[in-house]
Amino acid sequence: MILTLMGDLNVEYSTTLETSFLSLDRDCLAYRDVTSSVGGSAANLALAARKLFSTVNVIGRVGADILGEHIARRFADAGVNLLCAPLSGESTGVSLYVRDASTEHPLGNRLLIINKGANRLVDVAEIERNRSAIGSSNCLFVDGYCFVDEPRRGAAERALDIAAEAGVLVAFDLVPHDAYRIFALDEASRWLKKADVIIAEVRTIRRLLGLESDDEVSDAKLVHETFKVLQDTFGEKYFNLRFGAGNIDQSLLCRPGRAPELRWNRYVETDEPRGFGDRLSAVELAEYLAPEVS
Repeated sequence: MILTLMGDLNVEYSTTLETSFLSLDRDCLAYRDVTSSVGGSAANLALAARKLFSTVNVIGRVGADILGEHIARRFADAGVNLLCAPLSGESTGVSLYVRDASTEHPLGNRLLIINKGANRLVDVAEIERNRSAIGSSNCLFVDGYCFVDEPRRGAAERALDIAAEAGVLVAFDLVPHDAYRIFALDEASRWLKKADVIIAEVRTIRRLLGLESDDEVSDAKLVHETFKVLQDTFGEKYFNLRFGAGNIDQSLLCRPGRAPELRWNRYVETDEPRGFGDRLSAVELAEYLAPEVS
């Protein structure tokens, strides 16, 4: 199976705090371990998917700097194909990931700060250069980060069209999780209608649709109701709806022609919450595609 994907490529620095963010009412100094790793939505998914797909291609940009070299080396070691050359004069994306010790969240609240760097600079010309890679894939995976800025928005739309012309399955992950603050419903609907697989937190998709939602959705009945609204809005698709603790501890998998399936994802039990949703997507996509290529 061949997976081609678009999304963010960052070097990520992560740490945890011994206190909650709410208690930080003055300057403070914390001595904590800080780890660095290759991260970002595309990198997390690609590295996890390489164990499940025969070929993984990434259409994403890094800068011609030491961080870009680090990402390229990590991909090469893992057997992931980075299809875009580093951009001279541009910096590689950087993210800062901090978890606190809040008792209101099973794994602490998350603060994620991103410097987009070269991520936003994938353009239509780069998509055209990689037309054959997209057209020969079993799946094209695109996420909402690709639609935040131009020229990558236009590039992602072109990639969706190329995949559709070639009969390639399209998966769309509706992120950021506050996408309802960034995208208008009519523009997001245009992209979502081109997808065969829609992955979304119930909270995010409900608010995008103008429906009420708590910050964390735990009511399975409400999730089933959301599925029905999505069917009416977007037609028969594979809807992967995430909810529960952290808005990802459970999923309702709604595959065309089958009864919806409720799953527990064990998010509250994980030792590594960073990139959990991307790793989960890799597993679910491989499972969904397996019957199609067997």
